[in-house]
Amino acid sequence: MKDNPLLTRRCSRGLRVVLTGMLGLAAVTLAMPALANSTPEPVNAEQQSYVPGVLSPDDVVLYRKIFALQEKRQWNKADRLIKKLDDKRLMGRVLYQRYMHPTGWRSNYKQLRDWMIKYRAEPGATTIYKLAKRRRPKNHKYPPAPVNSGKNIYAAHKVVKNYRPAKRMSRNRRNYLRHFDRDIRVHLRKGQIKRALQHMGEKQFKRNTDQTQRDIIMAKITSTMVRYGQLEQALKLAAPAAERSRKYTTQADWSAGLAAWQLGETVIARHHFEAVMRSHRSNDVQVASSAVWSARAALASRQPQDVNRLLAVAATYPRNFYGQIALRQLGAQSPFSWTHPPLDNHAIERLKNDPAISRTVALKQVGQVGWASKEIRRLFPTVHAEDRVAVLSLAANIGIPSAELSLARAVLGREGQAYDTALYPLPPWKPVAGFTVDRALVYAFMRQESAFKPNAKSVDGARGLMQLMPRTASFIARDRSLRGHKRNQLFSPEFNVALGQKYLRHLMETDGVDDNLVKIAAAYNGGPGNLRKWMRKIKDKNDPLLFIESLPSLETRTFIRRVLGNFWIYRDRLGQPTPSLDAIASGQWPAYTGLDANIKKAEIIIQNVKNR
Repeated sequence: MKDNPLLTRRCSRGLRVVLTGMLGLAAVTLAMPALANSTPEPVNAEQQSYVPGVLSPDDVVLYRKIFALQEKRQWNKADRLIKKLDDKRLMGRVLYQRYMHPTGWRSNYKQLRDWMIKYRAEPGATTIYKLAKRRRPKNHKYPPAPVNSGKNIYAAHKVVKNYRPAKRMSRNRRNYLRHFDRDIRVHLRKGQIKRALQHMGEKQFKRNTDQTQRDIIMAKITSTMVRYGQLEQALKLAAPAAERSRKYTTQADWSAGLAAWQLGETVIARHHFEAVMRSHRSNDVQVASSAVWSARAALASRQPQDVNRLLAVAATYPRNFYGQIALRQLGAQSPFSWTHPPLDNHAIERLKNDPAISRTVALKQVGQVGWASKEIRRLFPTVHAEDRVAVLSLAANIGIPSAELSLARAVLGREGQAYDTALYPLPPWKPVAGFTVDRALVYAFMRQESAFKPNAKSVDGARGLMQLMPRTASFIARDRSLRGHKRNQLFSPEFNVALGQKYLRHLMETDGVDDNLVKIAAAYNGGPGNLRKWMRKIKDKNDPLLFIESLPSLETRTFIRRVLGNFWIYRDRLGQPTPSLDAIASGQWPAYTGLDANIKKAEIIIQNVKNR
């Protein structure tokens, strides 16, 4: 269907912005696709340096056998191998595995105390310390406290103070408001908007709150109203709450903006979106999203002269879903640099004698990748500022993607320096039978789901790199044992990735999902059943951004934005085009297309078979 432009204007950098009359979307047509100015990452690229192992080949074999035997509770056999070790620098980890075994060992206080005396600077020290204190006999001294356990690797985030009434609140009043807020959240989670509004009208509530407190709670209610399509009432309630109390909440402005947009009140929508964009309370995601929506509202209001200025605000956050959309709409080049963080030899000289460094390398040698990541993360806050990049580079050279990512985030927060190869690492794991879905998409899900931690486990029981629930894995693999005694097999990286990509393929073959990246991500996070329910209820006017922002689940909205943002950046790292980013930037649904050579060829064969 052809665009029906109400307004066309020449923008900078050879870009034509078209207002699509039916959808009210800013469709972007590039005179020439923006080409990445960065050097794409070659497949299986070698790191710039090599960090040699610290353990002998014989000790590597012994340690691997020891860990395997202890996992099976074969302590005597493990002890015989421990005696054969020449290098015992990993005994802290060996004993931790033994003492904290869930079923095969009950450690006594003396064992735990001795561990703390020798290994209190190692990962696991806090856990051992807490257990030791619980098992300490009354007539014994406390064990030594952990070293460096409480230091955060990340820089302090901007602190935004919550609203406090001028008049001090009594304990009873605070308790009343806490319970009231909990009740409101329960009602909204169940879609009981009318009951929530009835609570707001109670005399006791009005006696115990001031206007700002009432506006903050009203903002939560109007947010749910918007997602249930109660647009007129949402705007009527959210707009005055925003005007009165936007110093203390951005939610009222955001709800008013979305409601006004869907009602065709684009000037009002822009006013509220820009209020979120300018708010000191807004984080990076909120600034970028409100800037893009402000630009859309400006264009729909026939104020195209403001579009680029607003998009430029969002574009200052290039590692953000909306920031990438803004960059593409502006026709800007890729801001990413795919050079590895420098490995400073002087810094390595200063660090090489640190026991944590040698343990990290040794742990990686013996396959204890998760523990190696913990080791280097524990070290990071203690090193001098000038050595932090060297520690990050070391993690990259050793090949620990979870540590690369977490340390790169820390360097970005502390130093303001973005090392994109570490922020978006290429993990070493491959599915058992190879990739059947593009690596960029698999890595995008993996980064969001587990941050590349093979042993990640959610509170709901999702496991491994792709955070698969045992029930889902059982269904995909057609193996009931994955719901039972074999569920821990999901911690195997290669097996987990194989099932994860198989599940992605399953979703792509599901009616209503197909190759739609937004819906693939929504189904992966919220489940296909919930997606079908949302699709029936949401009136998105065929607008992918409005669909995302109309989803009732904050977790799913966040998940979609992060996965798609990851996906486009991994495409860039692998030197691949991003047609799905072009699509969503021009108001179209983003579709998955296989671009890896082997997958593209396989998809052509499958399509030919279907067409016969």
